[in-house]
Amino acid sequence: MPQTAADWLHEVLEHLEMAALAAAAEGLDSAPERSLWVTFMQRQALALACAARGLQDASEDPERLLVQLDAVDDLARLLRGAVPGRIGDVLSEGQLFLLLWLAVHVHARLLPVDHAKGLVQTCWKACTNAPDDGDAALRAVVTAEAEGDGADEDADQDEDEDDEPWPITVPSPREPSTWLGEITAAYARRGEAPSLPVCDGAAFVPDSGSLLEIATTLALANRGVCPPGEAVHELIDTIGAMEEDVRSQGPEWEAMQGIPALAFSMYYVWVHLAMGVADEDQAMLVMRECSSHLADFPESERQGSTRPQRRTRN
Repeated sequence: MPQTAADWLHEVLEHLEMAALAAAAEGLDSAPERSLWVTFMQRQALALACAARGLQDASEDPERLLVQLDAVDDLARLLRGAVPGRIGDVLSEGQLFLLLWLAVHVHARLLPVDHAKGLVQTCWKACTNAPDDGDAALRAVVTAEAEGDGADEDADQDEDEDDEPWPITVPSPREPSTWLGEITAAYARRGEAPSLPVCDGAAFVPDSGSLLEIATTLALANRGVCPPGEAVHELIDTIGAMEEDVRSQGPEWEAMQGIPALAFSMYYVWVHLAMGVADEDQAMLVMRECSSHLADFPESERQGSTRPQRRTRN
């Protein structure tokens, strides 16, 4: 595994070149806005990363492959939120492949999501012209790392806290049935969601009209998390961006919002995805469990339209 941002970038650019050659051999135009090219690069990133890390290749199992590709796509969009711009904006081939490559490693639990976000922030600008000027990109990252060495030494005592903003004290469930029990119990408390203590001594109080904020608060409380207050807001913003992206892809999310229990379940699971303590395969199993056991949720408001509203941050 690479040790520095420069090492990661070198690996990304090396495999991007391999993927680009494969795309060219298939006659695909190298343009991030072209859906066929993007899909091909997703598959290349997954296959090449699995080969590089000795992971099992799912290419011979179409259903499992699609699940993995969906997971990588979701995580890539999550990582995109670590840098400025709209969630769907990618400026270059290098930036797209950077997101995909890191997303594969996060999905395989080889890389913490917060570490991956830091790599995106460090390498993003350097990838603007990649792969056309890969040497310049590497020089830019090496220089940035060298300039940051002094500051890193001064911040050694805080580094662990920065790398682990979500100190989980209560493990997440392992089986879908256990997840279902935890989610239904949390859903039953949605009308009286407790405030969440944060590490600066204050508390985050969810908006009583926002199912998203209530689900986030209850999920964090169930994991025994006492995060920075700003981190809670950022997490809600991230999940909100994921929601907007899903809404733009079709009517399924609007239909799900007509069943508050399912919308709550999705928010709850997304919190765990964003914290890196659950993966997409697990999330799909949990959502299937929830959707097939709607009768287990409290009867009141199990159905009916409740589009959640996120508060505007000052």
